[in-house]
Formats: sequence, C-alpha cells, structure tokens
Amino acid sequence: MPAKIHVLFLISMFFIIKHPAAIASNQTDTFNIKDTVRHSWQLNVVNTLGLVRKQQLIRINLHDLNIEPDSTLQFVAMKDQNVIPSQLSDDDLDGHADSLLLVLDFSAEQHFNLVLHLLSNKTVLQNQAGSTYTEIAVRIGGSLNNKGRYQQGHYLQLNSFTLPNDHEVGNRFFKYEGIGFESEQIAYRFYFDHRSAIDIFGKRQNRLMLRNIGLDGDNYHHKNSWGMDVLKVASTPGLAAVAAFNNNKIIGINEFSKAELNLNNGPVFSEAILHHIDWQVADINTQLTSRYRIYPGPGLMQVTALATPKIPQWALVQVDHQVTRFSSKDRQANWCYSATWGKQSLADDNLGMAIFYPCILYSKILQQQDSYGVAVNDTQKPIQYYFIANWQQQPMGADKIFIFEQIVQNITARLNHPIELKLRQLY
Repeated sequence: MPAKIHVLFLISMFFIIKHPAAIASNQTDTFNIKDTVRHSWQLNVVNTLGLVRKQQLIRINLHDLNIEPDSTLQFVAMKDQNVIPSQLSDDDLDGHADSLLLVLDFSAEQHFNLVLHLLSNKTVLQNQAGSTYTEIAVRIGGSLNNKGRYQQGHYLQLNSFTLPNDHEVGNRFFKYEGIGFESEQIAYRFYFDHRSAIDIFGKRQNRLMLRNIGLDGDNYHHKNSWGMDVLKVASTPGLAAVAAFNNNKIIGINEFSKAELNLNNGPVFSEAILHHIDWQVADINTQLTSRYRIYPGPGLMQVTALATPKIPQWALVQVDHQVTRFSSKDRQANWCYSATWGKQSLADDNLGMAIFYPCILYSKILQQQDSYGVAVNDTQKPIQYYFIANWQQQPMGADKIFIFEQIVQNITARLNHPIELKLRQLY
C-alpha cells in the first residue's frame, strides 16, 4: 500500500476527524491526505529501565520535528490501532508550545513503534477525556453573614480569575480556599491568597472527586468516605509551593500587589498558571510566573517558576513535622530528592512527601521556620521541580517507610532515565 494511502487509512479507520464543512452538517468525513495530514513520523520508543512504568510520560521536542513552537498545532499519536493521549506543552512559560507529551504504559525494557500525525489546520479533533483535573470555584450570589463568611448562592468553576484586593482568608468565597489539582489517587490545593501554600487532600477511593469537595455542608477536615484534608500547613509553604531563600530566610509568596490565574485541563495533564505581580523577596521586587501541573496516576506535580528580575535562590521545602527524613545520596545524577515519612497526617497516620529537583542546582539543606528541604540556585531560565505525596489510607498507600522509599526511588529513576525515542519522517 503506498505510504500516503496507508496514512489516510489509519486516520479514517481509527479516530474521528472533522473538517469544518462537516462540522456544520454534523457529519464525519475523510478527505484527501493533503486536507487532513501535513506530516507523519514513525517513533521508536524505548524504556531503558528494568522497571514497569505505568502512565509514563514521553516528551517529543517540536524542534526535533523541525517545527517552530506553536500552541495551535494538532497532533494525533497512535499505537497499533489505538489513539494515545497527547497534549502540547509550553515548557519555558513563553506562551508557545515547545513539546508534545504522550502518556503510555511500558513493561520492563520494552520498546515499540508509534505513528505521529501532524494534522492540517482544516481538521478539528474531538476533545479527549483526561484522568486529571484542576479547578477554581468562586461563589456566585449569596451574602456575608455576621461571621464574615459567604453563605447561600453557588460555586461556579472558572478558567481564569484575578484575586480580589479585599479577599479575606476563610470567608468561603473560594471552594476549599483556592485552586484544586487531582489525579485519581490524590489531590492538592493551593491557597489562592497571601498564604500561597499547598495542602493535601488524601483520597480513600481511586477517582476524580474535587467537584464535590468543599461545597456548603461539606467538612473536609473530618474523614469522609472519599478521604480528608491530611496536612497541617501552619505558616509554611506547605508541600513545595514556590518560595525564595534570601538573607538566610525562607520567603513564601506572601507579599504582592496582584495575583492572576489561568487553568487548563487536557488529556495528559491539568495545570494552573499563576502571575504574582510585585512579589516582594526582601529588598527585591520581582514579577513571578509559576505553573503547577499534575500528571495521571500517583499524582506527580510539576512546578515551573520564573522570577524577573531573578532571585538569589529558590527554597524547595515542605512543612517539618519532625518525622523521618531521607534524601539522595548521589548528587551526580540529573535528579535528586528530599523526602519525609511518618505520622504527620491530620488522621494521625503515615504520610509521605517528597520533592525532586535538579541536582546541579543544589546549594544546601534547609531546616528552619518549621520547614525542611533544600535551597537551589536560580538561573536565567525557569526553575523546574516535582513533588508528590502518599497517604497511608489511599488505595495502595504506603504503610511502611521502605514502601514509600521505593516509590520515591522509582520516580527518581524515571526522571533520570526518560523514555528514549528515535524519529523517522514518513510523509
């Protein structure tokens, strides 16, 4: 079968593409290859580790495809006869997509071929459902009671929002006080106020559930069938919220003139991009852009942050509840970790927390202001790091420290050994 016809056959058989003319009549059509696909590639992907890798991310740099960064591009990736979840990613926070992310399962040392299609601008893809979710829900209607809390009305999910200047902590204007992020196994929330900390919702069921948490009448501080708030944050950044280290002090995003956010839910990840105007870091006034992105499965969160002008160092810390600490012994690798585990949950049981950071940026261990972690050096490029939590009561939760250590070491191995790929253009 000629290559061009073969590609068209794959597309027409295995996923739905709609041309604008077909959308108007609500009909599904196939078209000449030049109308549907601009280019196609074969990808050979290789898991070099002797580990099973569930819901593993694959990153394809658009420059490797000889394509300029562009957030309007549409791709379809296929393995055998199945469409693979894919999503464009702006890696450097410049507003343009730099890479395409796929998510796939691998057995130990497995390798196989994929086919990637770049679709024409005339083609419109149906949305793919994802297994992650982020939201901010703002109360519409209702009124303040004599305790300064909003009541009645209802919560509305928004994709963008600016923090009101008169917002007060605990007034129930936001559902659970800010932004929520979840995979099926765990959830986090970011306090969208002058605390700017990250808290943890432990789950007792594997499913997406944030839409139903924090509604009037719901108390997430008590154990529910779904789970509960499991972390006491106090006055710290919580678990790995963006913070600076300057003049021997950890400085959270506590003083700023304005805060804005934009949310994005997709088939591979969900994310919130935040802009903090005039973040005060000691005597430095800086403009901060940060992104919190959650991936499927165990709920690995990726944080990307850029301060302009740059700050001396970043503080990658978690609240210190005086439990067992462990960290990377090999700082010659690409990725290192700092972790804690023990009875530090609000359910009085075991909770593990870990932060993963570029070893080359390591400066020193931080243990102060009720926080524990590391200081890393700033560069002219965005800082990128990851974090994860694991609650004993979640399905497959770690009830022994060695189990959580294995989870952390597995993630570190995956970061240090990304999936290898080779590209060959077909069309």
